[in-house]
Amino acid sequence: MAERKVRNALADGCVNLVTGLIQMLGGHIAFPEKTDAAVDLYAIIGGQQREIVVRTATPLGRKRYQFAIDTSSQHKIIVGVVAEPGSIAFSLINIPFDLVASTGDLRGDFYSFSITDNNGEFKSGRKPLRKITSLVDFM
Repeated sequence: MAERKVRNALADGCVNLVTGLIQMLGGHIAFPEKTDAAVDLYAIIGGQQREIVVRTATPLGRKRYQFAIDTSSQHKIIVGVVAEPGSIAFSLINIPFDLVASTGDLRGDFYSFSITDNNGEFKSGRKPLRKITSLVDFM
């Protein structure tokens, strides 16, 4: 139970992190009603509303990470947050749902999706994942 609380706090912290960064870069944020659990936040970027799902990486060791991506995330922007161990440094990566669906392991209503970190370049298998470094990367 205590592990679940820590994991939930970390997930909420990652949503707040992404929210704050979007706001600092000039985007506008709204949070969904509690009944809309499929979206973590809405962002107005470039005059368009974006549905954003934020997922926290679970370290697997040897610079490998895993995400749980809901099957309902298909038409949303999926932001993966990878924290650097023992540091406040982190990376945000854009995770394309089509890649999740084609390479992830379907487990009921979510995919288990694994990536590797090769000196700051994240990949799923041989497919590179794009880092999010500006508002444009959310489009």
